[in-house]
Amino acid sequence: MKIKKIKIQNFKDFKNINLDFESSDLIVFDGPNGFGKTSIYDAIELLFTGKIRRFDDLRSILIDGRESFSEHPFLCDYSNGDISITIEFLKKGIAYVFERTAIRDDLTNSIDFSLYKLYKKDEFDSEERDLILNEEEYLI
Repeated sequence: MKIKKIKIQNFKDFKNINLDFESSDLIVFDGPNGFGKTSIYDAIELLFTGKIRRFDDLRSILIDGRESFSEHPFLCDYSNGDISITIEFLKKGIAYVFERTAIRDDLTNSIDFSLYKLYKKDEFDSEERDLILNEEEYLI
C-alpha cells in the first residue's frame, strides 16, 4: 500500500493541511516535539481503524470508565469546522479514497469514536461521498 495524499481538517493542531506523497517512495517525519508528527499518525490510524488506540487504552484504565477533558482532545480549538481526514492510497495498483468525518456539533468533551463516520469517495477533492455502513467488512 502506498499513501498518495492526505488532507487533515480541524484535527488536533491542524486547521487545514494537505500532504502530497505522490512523488516520494520514502517519507520521514522529522522535527521537534509538539510539531504534529504523532498527530499525522493519529489521523491515519483514526481514518483506517475508527479509533486511536492510545486514547482507547487510556479509557480502559480510567476508574469506572470515567473520562473528562476540559476540551475535546481531537478538535482544533481555533477553527469552526468539522473534523475531516481524507486519504488517497494505492493498494495492488488500485486507487482508493476514504474520508472519516465527525460533526463538530456532535462532539462532547469525551471521546466517542462512534461519531467518526467513514465514507468512500470517487475523487480526492470531490464533495460527493458514500457512507460505509459496515467498516469491519469493508476495510478487511
